[in-house]
Amino acid sequence: MAVWLISSRRRYNEAVFLQANPAKFAFEEWRTYSIWVGLGTIIGGMAGMFIFQMTTYTYLLLTMGSIYLGSSLLFYLLINLRLKKSE
Repeated sequence: MAVWLISSRRRYNEAVFLQANPAKFAFEEWRTYSIWVGLGTIIGGMAGMFIFQMTTYTYLLLTMGSIYLGSSLLFYLLINLRLKKSE
């Protein structure tokens, strides 16, 4: 998440130069972040399920889902804070 936030500074400067809407920029960054993190979570979870045999995957899936939702929400809040701070 930190790497994504640092690299989004350059994209934000481009958006400011192109006079883009800051709210739209924040939503697009959040959407792209959530898609890539979601894909990584699904692929990593599937790989882990094939490698490690467990009797039940319920708690693993709940943990992975809550971490995904938490990181997505935290990223959205941080990107909005960063945009308000730079205005």
